[in-house]
Amino acid sequence: MHLAALEPRSLPLGRHLLRCATSAASSADVAVLRGGDGPVALLLAAVHGDEYEGPTALAALAAELEPGELQGTLVAVPVLNEPAFYATRRCGPDGENLARVFPGDLRGSVTAQIAAATTGLLRRVDLLVDLHAAGTFYTLHPWAGYATGVTSAVLEQQRRLAAAVGLDFVWGTPLPPGRSLSTAAALGIPAIYVEQTGSGLARPDDVARLQAGLHRVLRAAGLLPGPLSSHRPRWWRESEAAGEGHLQVDHPAPRPGVWRPAVGIWEWVVAGQPLGVVSGPLGQEARVVRAARSGRVAMLRTAPPVQSGDYLAVVVPVEEQP
Repeated sequence: MHLAALEPRSLPLGRHLLRCATSAASSADVAVLRGGDGPVALLLAAVHGDEYEGPTALAALAAELEPGELQGTLVAVPVLNEPAFYATRRCGPDGENLARVFPGDLRGSVTAQIAAATTGLLRRVDLLVDLHAAGTFYTLHPWAGYATGVTSAVLEQQRRLAAAVGLDFVWGTPLPPGRSLSTAAALGIPAIYVEQTGSGLARPDDVARLQAGLHRVLRAAGLLPGPLSSHRPRWWRESEAAGEGHLQVDHPAPRPGVWRPAVGIWEWVVAGQPLGVVSGPLGQEARVVRAARSGRVAMLRTAPPVQSGDYLAVVVPVEEQP
């Protein structure tokens, strides 16, 4: 597949989603690196405006790669959700979550229009990598993930690409409609996502690890030459359980107040174990939040103030690989 048919698409803010460069990374908001014949890979970051490792790593990757190295074409969008990113908010001015409105609507709100423009681009590529992080109020144990419920051929490609990222945890789950990955699945396009630590930071170690992982993914996809990764993740979970992977519904806050966690990231917990307490500012009317299942704490809220229903921790029942 080639990008000859790709034309600039105007976003609602009057900016172009795609400004094609003939042979090198462009100075525009989207970089297109055209090499020889081969697959077309789309790399996205900042679907949420408070996730910073992906934009930093993707900008560095686009700057360091030479088009002549590629057997195929790389389309890199370091900041997909510009309205949210430059407002330093998770969601845009319409309050909609870009990771919930795919495939979007060109006649809808600004967020829906961004999703629709991205879906139009997805229809013309062969591979999607969507870069995420825990955001401002959370921290997590990094992982690479993919959607289950796809064809066996696509599933096998996704497993291979997720492992190539080089992280010690890989997680395959069903994904509800609205995600970039669920739209890619509907189009039959292999897609993975990568989660980084977050907490509103772009730690140099996280960025370097992500950048190296993207190199390995591009080699595994056939876009870059070089040895393929032989990395075997230490923890791997693949599930068809409904709701697994929907992070925002796990362990909701039982009341508004102050959250004080009692566990750490990637700590093993058992069902019923206290994960932390939500109370008033002085500790009054404390409500203990207990683990709904045994597993590892993959994600944890680090910001103390919470509203009722805010998710506080994600516990994954993952076992170490033999």
